[in-house]
Amino acid sequence: MKTKHAFIYSLVLTGVLTTLNTYAQYFGQNKIGYQTFHFKVRQTQNFALHHYTPNDSVRDHWAVQSERWYNTLRQVLRDSIRFRNPIILYNNHADFQQTNVTAGNIDPSTGGFAEGIKNRIVMPMMHANAQTDHVLGHEIVHAMQFQMMLNGNDSLSLSNMMRLPLWFVEGMAEYLSIGAIDAHTAMWLRDGVQSNKMPTLDDLTNNPRFFPYRWGHAFWAFVTGTWGEGVIRPLFLSAGKWGYEGAIPRILGVSVREFNQRWHNALRQTYVPFMVEPILPKRLLAPQVVSQMQLAPALSPDGRLVAYLSEKGLFSIEVFLADARTGRVLRKLANTARNPHFDAISYLESAGTWSPDSKQFMFTVFAKGKNRLVIANARNGRVTREIEIPGVPAFSNPAWSPDGLHVVVSGLVNGQSDLYIYHLRNRTVRQLTNDRASELQPAWSPDGRTLVYVTDAPAKRDDRPFAYDHRLAIFDLPTETKRILPIFAGADNLNPTFGVDNQMIYFLSDRDGYRNIYAYNPYRSQAYQLTRYFTGVSGITPHSPALSVARETGEFAYTVFENQAYQMYRAEGQELLWERLTSKDATLEGAILPPQPRFEQDFVSARLNSSKTPLPIESLNRSFESRAYRSRLGLVGISGGGTGSAGIGSNRLGTNLQGGINAAWTDMLGNKQLGVGLALTGRLSDASGQITYMNRKRRINWGVGLSHVGFTTGRQGVGIDTLTSNDGQRVPVQTTFLDEQRTFEQQLSFFSYLPLSRTRRIEMSAGASRFSFRTVRDIDYFFRGQQVLEDRFRLLNPNDIFTGSVGAAFVGDNTNLGPLGPLRGQRFRFGVDASFGPVQLQTLTADYRHYFRIRPFTLATRGLVLARTGRDATTGFLPPLFVGFPTLVRGYAAQQFWRDGQTPLSLSDLQGRNMAVGNVELRFPLTGNPRLAALRSGAFPSELSLFADAGMAWGQFAPLPNIIRASEAERAFRPVPVTSTGVSLRVNLLGAIILEPFYAIPWQRGGTSNGVLGLNISAAW
Repeated sequence: MKTKHAFIYSLVLTGVLTTLNTYAQYFGQNKIGYQTFHFKVRQTQNFALHHYTPNDSVRDHWAVQSERWYNTLRQVLRDSIRFRNPIILYNNHADFQQTNVTAGNIDPSTGGFAEGIKNRIVMPMMHANAQTDHVLGHEIVHAMQFQMMLNGNDSLSLSNMMRLPLWFVEGMAEYLSIGAIDAHTAMWLRDGVQSNKMPTLDDLTNNPRFFPYRWGHAFWAFVTGTWGEGVIRPLFLSAGKWGYEGAIPRILGVSVREFNQRWHNALRQTYVPFMVEPILPKRLLAPQVVSQMQLAPALSPDGRLVAYLSEKGLFSIEVFLADARTGRVLRKLANTARNPHFDAISYLESAGTWSPDSKQFMFTVFAKGKNRLVIANARNGRVTREIEIPGVPAFSNPAWSPDGLHVVVSGLVNGQSDLYIYHLRNRTVRQLTNDRASELQPAWSPDGRTLVYVTDAPAKRDDRPFAYDHRLAIFDLPTETKRILPIFAGADNLNPTFGVDNQMIYFLSDRDGYRNIYAYNPYRSQAYQLTRYFTGVSGITPHSPALSVARETGEFAYTVFENQAYQMYRAEGQELLWERLTSKDATLEGAILPPQPRFEQDFVSARLNSSKTPLPIESLNRSFESRAYRSRLGLVGISGGGTGSAGIGSNRLGTNLQGGINAAWTDMLGNKQLGVGLALTGRLSDASGQITYMNRKRRINWGVGLSHVGFTTGRQGVGIDTLTSNDGQRVPVQTTFLDEQRTFEQQLSFFSYLPLSRTRRIEMSAGASRFSFRTVRDIDYFFRGQQVLEDRFRLLNPNDIFTGSVGAAFVGDNTNLGPLGPLRGQRFRFGVDASFGPVQLQTLTADYRHYFRIRPFTLATRGLVLARTGRDATTGFLPPLFVGFPTLVRGYAAQQFWRDGQTPLSLSDLQGRNMAVGNVELRFPLTGNPRLAALRSGAFPSELSLFADAGMAWGQFAPLPNIIRASEAERAFRPVPVTSTGVSLRVNLLGAIILEPFYAIPWQRGGTSNGVLGLNISAAW
């Protein structure tokens, strides 16, 4: 749930190859392209900035910043990128979530990512300029890391970077884009000291409890502060070759164990002298509420209720409502899994707001590629209204006016963040500010005449290109004038709110490096400190709202970071410190990361805070060029042993070749994707191949495929024949033969799917196929036990068959997945597939699954019906449906019938052209995440299941020769329901494979006296 700047390696290739086959995906949630983006390219000296913003000023600002970052970073890393590095810049996060560069869904907490195959940087512009700038610098570091691995040593490659721990790679990007002064990382370090939970490097590598971005940042700050920034490049390259365990002794001259000791000592020496005993009002929520994230508290005006964001439900961040006096959680106000109208809640840096009468709560969601306001009834949790603000596709931190008629938001339009006011009755919108500065987190005064907000506009000229200070400002609505308040310049002052009158403004500030609550009277120019926490009052990021004041009662609710969790507190005004401050300056002493003092040369921090512009904007602008985006396909990778794989194998049909290769091409934006696959599993004549093209530029995704696939089966037999001897006599001989039966399919297919929402879609397909056949017989002749002759010849084969097919399906999936399968939600697929031409067959599919979460159990249910109709449903062209597969009804596998031979049930009783299956499982997590399972385990999550299966096959089909005995033919089509019960254990082996050994009691095959052990290799259905 933390802010992420992901970097992607060969995963991109895997995603592309998977995406090329998404039309065949049975279930799964959708990635939706709600809009068609018309990208253009702005070329700088070192970057190709892909954008679609009409705001030239915004475009060129980030083009300049990319060059500034690059010129700063290459001086530290002593390396360069030898081509124009692509940057794909989206106007806002909702647009960014629609990117096709990666096939996976993007969470609201993902700030951007870089991938190493094309060295693409993909990111959105954000509400705060500081956020956009930080992510830009962070991802340029990753782009340079990729190049360092490729350029630094002949023995290094991107695969070496994949083996480095996340904290090592991400921490380096954080240090180089932030420096050694950061109040947010310092808060995490102080919490580790206070709770005595300071990780070793091994802990950072293996224990997910320690956030890799913050602790990785601290690692690099300590390394550079002790040994100097000159070790960054050699330590990174050495770690790529030897791992961090081998690199630290080689480059730093100390063992990993000694490094841990020195690091922990520096943390204690820096922070222990400043530990304080804060005034601790009681926690807001009741003690029995288990939650590590209690975020963005919003007190109702009357102080009775509090709405907040939490992962209490385990599966996602959701909006909850609690009684602010008793701490009892009353209800959930929003659930994305059950509401198909919006895709996700905007939780990272946005809070909700109450109506003046405390009866309704408003919050921000992502829906259909934009932000929307959602209003919920506090009494029953029902959504009463959804609002799309015209002309403002992205916004955050709504604030409901005291008169109940307006809402003001921080709106992001074409990369520029301004204040907008929306009239709830007239449905009109008005822009209040219009400048390049970021205007954030607005709040109303009680009389409704004034807004207080956050801005990064300087109070005086400030040319620091990488520094963004956040100051408080006031906007007077009657006169439409604004002024910046002279308080704590140089610090981050955020989350302002008025109290019960128009005189006092409450806000959060890190003016001394510790984030606490302050009060400021702008009319008397007097400031007060209200809290003194050793860790800090904070949300997930520095811009996350963490403070709320009840408009009528003046009560406070706020979030404190402690023991690696975010806990809400409630306080009356008189319970706080109210320490009068004589200085309005900011020192930031507590934000300096250990060690202190630092190494004498600290280039990164000096450059990030320099008042000298490293590159003049005018000279950079003269070198910029614009061009149209060219949608050219480029190779993104080859899989199958690196450049393919090949070998020799053998089976019952003899010695053969085995191998395969896959290659994928995409355009820069990932909209157009081409995949080619070749496979060989026999002789050269058995080679299979597929070419697939997919276009994902618009809402309806479509593609075409051309394939040639060979299927090989075999049949053995014995017989009697005669041979003619040399003297012309007919001699009886015994024969054994082996038939190699090959079926070849050449298919041209068209497929498309229309996502209706994140959880529902319509799939369509059509195709034309040609089936050809070839059978070769190898025959041996024996006379009196001695082989006398062998022969090989082709048998007469059927004529080629040409068929056409069409299909359509309605698919839904809103499940929350665990490490072994779904934990909550529902899935369904209703489809029809039809073949026409020489083969006329229709297949109907109805598959519905529901998962009920009854903590800690999951009750899973499934109902599946498959039915074949049409002229050839009974001709045997397709094999019959069989309910005894272990993934359907356990305990009735075909081999069990051949093994015992004595059973009142025939194998043919479980086959037919129609099939119905029902399953119920009660799943109990044994090992895994401690909030899910009884025992903690990161490597081997497991669950124990009690199951009951039932199924029945019916409907006449043509029995395959030599499979069903003639005596059984007359009863081969009777419907016989079968049931089984049992127990299974599913184990996830390091995320690579899921094994499910089970013990089933087949009640129609002897019951408890004939129990069956079996094994499935698949995730839970």
